[in-house]
Amino acid sequence: SRGLGDVYKRQIQEYDPGQPDARDLWLWRSDDGGKAWQRVTKAPCAWSAYGAIAGEPGKAIVHVAWAGKRKGEAHASALYQQFDTSQAVWLGELEVLQKGVGEENQFSISDLAVDDDGLVTALVATHRHPRRPPWPSGWSSGLMMRGTDLVDGKQQTKWRGPFPINKSMFAVWGNLQLHDGRAHATYR
Repeated sequence: SRGLGDVYKRQIQEYDPGQPDARDLWLWRSDDGGKAWQRVTKAPCAWSAYGAIAGEPGKAIVHVAWAGKRKGEAHASALYQQFDTSQAVWLGELEVLQKGVGEENQFSISDLAVDDDGLVTALVATHRHPRRPPWPSGWSSGLMMRGTDLVDGKQQTKWRGPFPINKSMFAVWGNLQLHDGRAHATYR
């Protein structure tokens, strides 16, 4: 395994092809550099798909973001939660980056990155007709950053953004890199 240690991947499982709500995003782990895989956990919501994962440097934390429907919701939202690989548990509460509010106004995740300081940046993608502003068009993508603020003397974690990466037509199938304190995004 050339010193890779544990390796994680995400995989979508369809239970009933053709039924859009019969999917789950699963985390898988390999402790031999990817030769064999064990299913670890599924995303903690009623339906999940289209996601990304990123490990936090120097910690046993995998950051996970995905398109999902929470219990009782009919439309896909962009969701986020941390997974502790040393204890095999989800940490904290499920966080909503962008809430889906209609058949034409839903959200997913294109990519996710974590820098050396633990700053989490997500590349959120829209559906056909998102609210404007901030989104310039349907099928747009935007950066969202997870940070902390001091509120009433207490540290509070929250998401900033979205900051659209396109100015007019379409930004789909995005990729994201963090380097030297900057976010670099590409799209088609």
